[in-house]
Amino acid sequence: MNQKYFDIIQKWAPINYQYISNKHLGRDLICKINVSGDWDTSKNRAFVKIINKNPKRISEIIPAIYYAIAETKTHYFLLYSIYHADDDKHENDLEGCLVIVEKETNELMGMITIAHLFFHKYSYQNNLKGILGEDIEQMAVEDEDGRLRPLIEQEKAGHGLYSLSRRDFWGKIFFLKNRTRPHDIISYYPTNNQNQKIPGHDLEKILNLKGTPHYPSFYYTLIDILDDENGFWNKRNNKVTFEKDGIFNAKDKPGKAHAPWAWDTLFDTLPAGIVWNDPAKLVKEHFRQTNGKEFSLEYVKKMVDLS
Repeated sequence: MNQKYFDIIQKWAPINYQYISNKHLGRDLICKINVSGDWDTSKNRAFVKIINKNPKRISEIIPAIYYAIAETKTHYFLLYSIYHADDDKHENDLEGCLVIVEKETNELMGMITIAHLFFHKYSYQNNLKGILGEDIEQMAVEDEDGRLRPLIEQEKAGHGLYSLSRRDFWGKIFFLKNRTRPHDIISYYPTNNQNQKIPGHDLEKILNLKGTPHYPSFYYTLIDILDDENGFWNKRNNKVTFEKDGIFNAKDKPGKAHAPWAWDTLFDTLPAGIVWNDPAKLVKEHFRQTNGKEFSLEYVKKMVDLS
């Protein structure tokens, strides 16, 4: 990916608050898809179970977030995908978020997060409304010297991804707004440059900060999904990585975890993979801008060029 696009990806890369279980620590650490040493994803659950039994080896797990970008005449659509080697229901796990930025004003518009089989919609400062003009939930951000970063959180075990401080079905607020501070969280921050070497997780840091007012924090490396060596797009026809149709290979078949080109939701009629294949259409189907501008469907760059 050229420097222009990486700079945009890095600028808006989220800060991730990851709930963790100290009993299943390896399961909840974000990592690379080739975490076990090769691209056979049917090995990854077994690998992190070894980490659970010998947590001193978590330094072998390098935090990573995979990215892709699409550009239309009016907007950037920034996809961040977060992999876990295991969750409580199936092998492999990949959740993510789509960050929406208006090009003309360089302004953050909002975000869609992917959690299991659901898309969750958020606006920044009411820049977006629902398609019928209804208010939607506001996303959390952090202002770093004028640079806004989306704040996201992921559940332990299932790793559903949401904007920070989401509400559940009973109205309970999960994070800061309920004035209680969950103890078992790792905060992940984006790398500062494209080629920065990122160390693995540090067990001593995690244990020393448990029960204190401070969270252990680590940097994550940003990896281009399209990168020939480190990305996973070019592994899509490799049977040791994907069983078929964007489903990660699992020891217990069939696998349940999907790549972005196979992500789907239960609550719209749009085709599976639209977040990857046509994010502008996805966003236009779900949002309208409060400034009256339209979402262009004319692409300058797609996530991947299949022509």
